[in-house]
Amino acid sequence: KLPKNMQSLCVSVLDDSNEDMEKSIDGITECMSKYTSFELKKEINELINFLNQLRDNVKTYFLNENYRNSKEITNYCNKFLNVTMTPMGINSNPVSEIKVDNYIDYIKDHFDKSHVIIGNNIKDIEELCYIGYEAYTVSQAKGLEFSKVVVMENNFNNVLKYVSYTRTLDKLFILKK
Repeated sequence: KLPKNMQSLCVSVLDDSNEDMEKSIDGITECMSKYTSFELKKEINELINFLNQLRDNVKTYFLNENYRNSKEITNYCNKFLNVTMTPMGINSNPVSEIKVDNYIDYIKDHFDKSHVIIGNNIKDIEELCYIGYEAYTVSQAKGLEFSKVVVMENNFNNVLKYVSYTRTLDKLFILKK
């Protein structure tokens, strides 16, 4: 019942020993046996029209409340990253911006190892890990949460800044050169 040109295609793609694939072929064959190509095309067009109507009626909602971070961190992000999150968290320490000449030296001199370090320079991250700090690149830290975070900000765009700033729940220190 399956057209000759489709039989060779199915045989070359599927392994006969795979039971699920055999059921799929049986389903394709059964469907093609029941309907003419005109009927199948009509069914497909009806499905496409339904999906287009569904897409046109979808509503988009934005959740602008930030329940995870403190009010200070949310307000800082709003002010300096041009985002509009409503701070819903608790009050905490103010965000600290610190100008430094050398990230590693400053971190070793001013932060104990309970602080988590976030940056994008792999060499700096590796060095900090080697001396006992918990350090991550921004992409590694995405989705994680920490109490005290030090960000080594170096040529970050606003997305990297937002991800790194919002990793902390309480204390945020931003080191800038």
